[in-house]
Amino acid sequence: MFIESWLIYALLACLSMGIFSFTTKVSAEREYDKDLNLTYVYFFSLILSSICLILFGEIKYSYLVLLLVLVAGYLAPLNLRLRFTTLKFISSSMFFINYRIFSSILLLLSGMFLFSESITNYQIVGVLLGFFIFYLLLEKKDKKEKKIDFKKGIKYLFYNILIVSGIHVTRKYISVSSTDLYFYIFLTALVGFVASFLNNPKHVINLHKKSKVSKKIVLFSLFQAFFFISNLVFLTSAYITGNLGVVYKLISYSIFIPIILSIIYYNEKITFKKSIAFVLTVVSVWLFSI
Repeated sequence: MFIESWLIYALLACLSMGIFSFTTKVSAEREYDKDLNLTYVYFFSLILSSICLILFGEIKYSYLVLLLVLVAGYLAPLNLRLRFTTLKFISSSMFFINYRIFSSILLLLSGMFLFSESITNYQIVGVLLGFFIFYLLLEKKDKKEKKIDFKKGIKYLFYNILIVSGIHVTRKYISVSSTDLYFYIFLTALVGFVASFLNNPKHVINLHKKSKVSKKIVLFSLFQAFFFISNLVFLTSAYITGNLGVVYKLISYSIFIPIILSIIYYNEKITFKKSIAFVLTVVSVWLFSI
């Protein structure tokens, strides 16, 4: 059976994002300084994206795209910080289940109304199956966590959904515009590097002055940057011809990569729910390919 290029790109984006997500877990386990780690990730991402631009791309853009890159570059770290705030008020299971479900629905609707996209019955079933998959993975955490301020948590959750949807709508628009793919990725890395460094510049500079920057964190950040840039390349390529909501749902399955790697690397247990969720994910991806 012939597999469309957008699906291949989406799966590769899913894989690279999953590996990148796992590296953040490893970084936390090794207690790397977050500000330093993030600055180096974007620094190496800027170098890698510059090389890709020189070899494969061209400086081709519009002023609207420049504005959108700045907006997306600002919204991405804002969404991450807001996520941490939200999790202080509601359980992670409630957050992630609703975050994935409603952002997927919003992006499906955005694709239909903003980009005149259509969705097949098989893809609808695949998306619905994806909702149940996340329920299998996250439902059990409710028993251990307390809801401190439910109303405030729901309000912040709503903001998270709007922001992440805005980021992906922006990426979809850029992917179908006349902007060069590699120039867009270069701009994204540049904005990210400036934003990450300016978040806490004194701290990063002081670590260098005190010679507390090890070779391990530098090499590890380079490793992370490779998968970060790979994700941007494959994700943007998938959005060129792929359906906005369906591609986003496929990328969401990247959660399985850190789960699998954690089982291998940290000897975490394989539960029945995780096994069923993984099987259903394979079925869901197959439905997207029909």
